Amino acid sequence: MINFKNKIFTKKNLILFSIIFILIMIVLTLFFLLKHPDIQAPTGSSTYSSNDSAVTITVPNNYEFSVVEDDSYILGLRSSKISSNIFVSVNSATNIRDIKSFVDGDKNDYISKFPNISNVSDINETTINGLTAYNYSFNYKTNMFVDVYWILKDEKIYVIDFNINTDNNDFYSHRKEILDKLKIV
Repeated sequence: MINFKNKIFTKKNLILFSIIFILIMIVLTLFFLLKHPDIQAPTGSSTYSSNDSAVTITVPNNYEFSVVEDDSYILGLRSSKISSNIFVSVNSATNIRDIKSFVDGDKNDYISKFPNISNVSDINETTINGLTAYNYSFNYKTNMFVDVYWILKDEKIYVIDFNINTDNNDFYSHRKEILDKLKIV
């Protein structure tokens, strides 16, 4: 019996078992990745800041965002690859008595500028990174989704405006991740 154990646990056999185990793990991993092509290895991310560094947004690299120079926004990002944008603007909240009514007025003005509006949401109060925020969304044309967040911080309102081409559902699903990494100083 002891001789049998010694024959199984030789150095040569342990190396062989280790190699077989590693090969099995590689085959299983490849099988899983091929069976689920929507799961991709992380590609890293890029961080963009407004000129005054008050707002920092981090987005996955695979969408190839670049900065858009537009004086209407403190930060504008555009991806030609997925035909989507992220715009950030800032407003003073000093003289605004009812923020939700102000957001509602802006929402009505904003959506009036777009053709073929559908699925306009109500304004929802939420929290983003511990800050009070208001959110509304709508669809326009056949494949565009606009998701707007009004975030309150220190007598200012930061407006994050996602313009998402719905032909790319993958980016649509990254909004929460982008908002979770959002930094407002």
